[in-house]
Amino acid sequence: MKGAVTGIILLVILIYSVFITQNIAGLTTRKTELTMDVSNAVEQTLDNMKEEQYESREQMAEIFVRDLKTQITSDADIEVEIIGADHIHGLLDVNVRETFLTSDGKKKTIEVRKTAVLEQFQEEA
Repeated sequence: MKGAVTGIILLVILIYSVFITQNIAGLTTRKTELTMDVSNAVEQTLDNMKEEQYESREQMAEIFVRDLKTQITSDADIEVEIIGADHIHGLLDVNVRETFLTSDGKKKTIEVRKTAVLEQFQEEA
């Protein structure tokens, strides 16, 4: 009887350990994915400026959101805040917030802020 109770307790501890490890790994994976996706979208938006000049700050923001949507594969609610955008000088400062449900049904939010400036090189004659 004592062995059965000990076995059940160890089994419960094992299940909780797996559950906690899974939640931590999922959170880390989402954070990494969001960081890379935001970085890639910002870089892609600024790289597009080399080929064509954006007409307005709003157009630059729209293109960033479009680029971000093509990057993100997770099933979460995404909120994008454009903190700063300069379509003339090539500055983009964004804050992206991802809200999702963990496997235990709790809402978690991850936030990534990325600032980038387009460097322009002068061609030597």
